Amino acid sequence: MTRNGQVPGQDSSTLSRIEGSHTEVTGRSDSTPKEGASIPPDVGPMLAQFTQMRASLGPDPETAKIIAETERHSEDKRLEGYRATLDQRDRQSQRDQEYRMAQLKHSAAERRIVLFGSMVAIVVGGVLSLKGDPQLGNPIMSAALTVLITLLTGKLKIGD
Repeated sequence: MTRNGQVPGQDSSTLSRIEGSHTEVTGRSDSTPKEGASIPPDVGPMLAQFTQMRASLGPDPETAKIIAETERHSEDKRLEGYRATLDQRDRQSQRDQEYRMAQLKHSAAERRIVLFGSMVAIVVGGVLSLKGDPQLGNPIMSAALTVLITLLTGKLKIGD
């Protein structure tokens, strides 16, 4: 074959090009002419047009539709999973909030008991001190006052 695509001994009118000439194709894989082999004259231009069309358009419409549906399905499932995760987090946050509220109520009840108990102890200690038994009344009153002050300053840990 020469540089311009011709076989030596052949003129250019007998070779077929993909660009669309209407001549016969006489070449074989070893570039030697074969007698009697021909391609219909419309195949060359149609083949060139088909390859250009396929290269420029991408996948055919049916394949593109399937690809788009697959991607949409994937995104829908990802969104459903994200929503389920958010719902699970909301339920867990609600359970945590209910648990903290129950602890707070329990702690408040314990603090009330300690507060009223220490106030009763202060009154009992004062009554004992005033009625004639200061050796028993003063330590009770002192301990109850210490518990009361510790409770009111927030340093007394109850229920932890």
